[in-house]
Amino acid sequence: MGGCHYFAVAAAFLFRTFWLELYAIPTSSMEGTLMVGDYLGVSKIRYGARIPQTVLAIPFMHHTIAGTQKVPSYLDWIMIDYMRLPALQKISNNDPIVFNYPDGDTVALERQSESYYAIVREFEAILNPNASPADKEMIAHRYPTEMVTYILSKYGNKPYYAGQGREAVHKEYSIIARPSDKRENYVKRCVGIHGDKLQIINGQLYINDQAAYNPEKMQFSYFVEGGLAKKKMKDLRINEEDVVPQVSLFFLSKEQKNAIEKMGKKVEIYMESEGYNPAIFPHDPRYAWNKDNFGPITIPSKGTTVEINDSTIVLYDKIIRNYEHNTLEQKDGKIFINGKEAQTYTFQQDYYFMMGDNRHNSADSRYWGFVPEDHIVGKPVFVWLSLDKFRAWGEGKIRWNRMFKSIR
Repeated sequence: MGGCHYFAVAAAFLFRTFWLELYAIPTSSMEGTLMVGDYLGVSKIRYGARIPQTVLAIPFMHHTIAGTQKVPSYLDWIMIDYMRLPALQKISNNDPIVFNYPDGDTVALERQSESYYAIVREFEAILNPNASPADKEMIAHRYPTEMVTYILSKYGNKPYYAGQGREAVHKEYSIIARPSDKRENYVKRCVGIHGDKLQIINGQLYINDQAAYNPEKMQFSYFVEGGLAKKKMKDLRINEEDVVPQVSLFFLSKEQKNAIEKMGKKVEIYMESEGYNPAIFPHDPRYAWNKDNFGPITIPSKGTTVEINDSTIVLYDKIIRNYEHNTLEQKDGKIFINGKEAQTYTFQQDYYFMMGDNRHNSADSRYWGFVPEDHIVGKPVFVWLSLDKFRAWGEGKIRWNRMFKSIR
């Protein structure tokens, strides 16, 4: 019996690693294509199963031992280079993709659901007395006054210098690094592949200067006159977490918007006008981009060489350092890669640009940049169970119409 038990565990582990893995949707970034409470079957073989890079790990646990917040489920004593089995198909524009979160290479354990790099930028803006108006507006939106006062009183008792925010974050939180295959799993739509020119104009995505595919249930944010009662939100299958009640802001599909308008309510879309948003990649005011007006930008492709200088390096800094593992320094107006002065850089991997179908409520490539090929996990192919977290068992908790539905 013991031998059969071990064989079953090994077989299940191999099946999960190389063939099909089950995932749950925890956030609304892909609503209404994929909904909170959807349980997905994700094919590992479609794009070629990735060989585990972290060899010493507890089976069936991702990056943390169950029941703990800070105890890793793996050891990084032995790591193998990125390898992938042959693929059944190539990644195409508009494929839904499961991938490892690129910003998750470094994590503040007490704020694991947030980008470490975003937290550092925010601490820098709080401590910098000359922060831009856009940075100050971001801080006012993101941090309560008492939190700002606390950070300033604890870490702002000396003149500001570049890097002060990062030092404060490392004192305030428990910071760890994670290998690429142990970073959080995200699911988004691959709107752009390597070599594509990408641009967003007033919320419409363009690929290679052509208006891109808009998913049927794509969502944007809308102001709804007078708001909506909870019962009506349930009837329309509106995610209650996709609402800012103070200003009656809702994240809605076109179908939901039309249904609310038929109730006689005024519904008005909210779009960011042209201008700089410091939360948006590459987090540099020379690139005055936001979530609704972004680019143009060309997605890096393996073997392609680009010019790097003071202006362009902000686009490729993370690729050069974090994803392709080079040293990078800027001194006296010059750029040094692995100790040698460089005016160009040749990419070693293909990259992708991911966006959520919930276009105004998705932390995606607009916020943290490109996804490297070695972060690709697999393709979600079907929903095997769907539970509405806002309904009880007796009032339609199981979304039967989504059971065993294919994903596209």
